[in-house]
Amino acid sequence: MCKALDDQLIDPGSVDAPAAINSKDQHVIAAALAGEASIVVTNDKRLRAETESADLGLLAMTADDFATHLWTLAPDDVDEVINTLVAKRTKRPVTAHDLIEAMLGSFPTMTAAWLAGPA
Repeated sequence: MCKALDDQLIDPGSVDAPAAINSKDQHVIAAALAGEASIVVTNDKRLRAETESADLGLLAMTADDFATHLWTLAPDDVDEVINTLVAKRTKRPVTAHDLIEAMLGSFPTMTAAWLAGPA
């Protein structure tokens, strides 16, 4: 994986994360800052709260909120990704609808949005 993404790797040590971020998560925020990210996607409530309160210019979102955000911005692109994932599957779920339903527990808002269709 590292070899395939070699030109995309960043050194989180090149940026210091603020002390307001828990030490076990500082590498995540340092990597986001070094990569000039605007969004950090995490299901860790504490890290989201710390990121927001540290006023770093980073928006912290859950995976479900991020997936819903992507669906709202580019539903055709999300459909393309879902269809690509389905095409690679040899075991259930084998349809886009089946895959979306399998994601219901982890991505309830995005799943509901997809099932309702584009806005």
